Amino acid sequence: MKRIATLIVLVVGLAGCGSSTGTPSATMPGASAAAAASASGSPATGEADDALASFYRLAESDDNAFHLRQEGRARTGDEEADFTYDLDVSGKDAAGSLEIAGETLSLVILGDDAWVKQNDDDWTATSREAINGDEIVDVFRYAGAPGDLEFVEAVEADGGQELRFRAVRPIPYETAQIREAGGEGTLDSLDLYLAPDGTPLRMEFEFEATVPQSEGETEVSGDSTIEFTNWGEPVEIEPPAGS
Repeated sequence: MKRIATLIVLVVGLAGCGSSTGTPSATMPGASAAAAASASGSPATGEADDALASFYRLAESDDNAFHLRQEGRARTGDEEADFTYDLDVSGKDAAGSLEIAGETLSLVILGDDAWVKQNDDDWTATSREAINGDEIVDVFRYAGAPGDLEFVEAVEADGGQELRFRAVRPIPYETAQIREAGGEGTLDSLDLYLAPDGTPLRMEFEFEATVPQSEGETEVSGDSTIEFTNWGEPVEIEPPAGS
């Protein structure tokens, strides 16, 4: 169970990614293909620049409201676990649950306060700072910073046109636990899908991290997809009943 607890902290929700500013600018595999697609005269190329700029403005806003569902698989040592993460976000507040390896972790973040519970246990009051609430809410850190992504193609989907972007360099994967332990992590790949107006639709990525611990280094890797829905719809975050 200790390794599963490590996965919970390192992989989803209780994790965020930093900008690649100041990191080596090694090109990601396939970046040249992305550049070729962007330069090939795609009718969405001009829109793509505006859409990506709009997305980064949204990512910096404290007034966003949306629902996210994250699904993926994480591996550490000889253990592997599928996970599902549902989260409602309203500004800097959030509420949701994580299911991994048969365990369910529920959480509510409201201002400086927070509550967590595991499975059917009672809610435990804690603080935003204690559970790294800022990183839980700021899921768009996974997308790095302007210059980290390049337009690949426009895709026609059931809901309309989607603009696909791909990372052109490794994006550091950083969490509070990784920082405190002196470890390091990287997104090995990242694809971001946006609506033409810059609204985020989906992120797909692969990650890996190495964290020094008392018994040796813990290596975590995996892949994940985050779907964004209900963008802009009102979300009310309240303390858990009976808390």
